[in-house]
Amino acid sequence: KAASIFAARSYFFAAVSGLYLNAREWSRYRNGPLKHAMDNLEGWKRGYEEQQNDENPALKQHEYERELKRLETSLETAKRDHAKICIALLKSCCDTIVFSNNAGIDLHLKYRGKKMSEGIQCICGITSAMTVLYNNFPNKK
Repeated sequence: KAASIFAARSYFFAAVSGLYLNAREWSRYRNGPLKHAMDNLEGWKRGYEEQQNDENPALKQHEYERELKRLETSLETAKRDHAKICIALLKSCCDTIVFSNNAGIDLHLKYRGKKMSEGIQCICGITSAMTVLYNNFPNKK
């Protein structure tokens, strides 16, 4: 019995640690690379519209389209990476909720006086499992 309680507490500690690290990574990425890519694209479009009077408009148009494509690709990559981080954060939230209701931890029993609904625990467990399946599902290249 003591070993199973220790194991449950260890799993809960790992889930809370993962939640903290994923939340920190989400915040860092959202306020860093994703914001930087969005600002670059918006700033470049604004700057280009102000410099429309040039002697070679065909060359300028070609450079504009090439740079626009590069910045849009950069933004799409940043959005894709942000979505992966959001999925990892969702999984960590669900794992923490599931493990908080296990024997030996029982946060809801300690703070609310009754255990968390098994339905909520089930939904969070299924959501966590679905995020793993989604991450492991092969992508079309």
